[in-house]
Amino acid sequence: MTLQTGISNGVSSAMCAQCQDAWSWVVRYRDGTMLYECMGERAPHAAWADVNVPLVDSLLLIPRRAGLTQIACQVPHDATPLLFRRRYVELNVIGEQVVGRQTIHCLGYERDGVGSYTFAFEDGSVLQTSNRNAV
Repeated sequence: MTLQTGISNGVSSAMCAQCQDAWSWVVRYRDGTMLYECMGERAPHAAWADVNVPLVDSLLLIPRRAGLTQIACQVPHDATPLLFRRRYVELNVIGEQVVGRQTIHCLGYERDGVGSYTFAFEDGSVLQTSNRNAV
């Protein structure tokens, strides 16, 4: 896992109105081609189902807000890549109001029953762990 600064996908940092997450993901394949989650306002958006998993070389989280870093994860040839988001909503049960929201991004890989997971939090902090359920 590496942390890097800046946006490197050639797409405006504003991207599009429907993308609200702090990071957008990018898959880099072993042949050097890339699959972007978002290519802009009117472009189609990719989903994990669009990823050719056996050919993934690396996963990247591209920041969409100033102050966040780019996060990259190299995937070994014999590992299975993974990328997901966990969305949390904090509710006030008495007033039935949303008190807070948080999205945690995770990228990593699993191999032989062991995983390497990098969780990225909205405040820019990062947790690297072998526990998929650490957060």
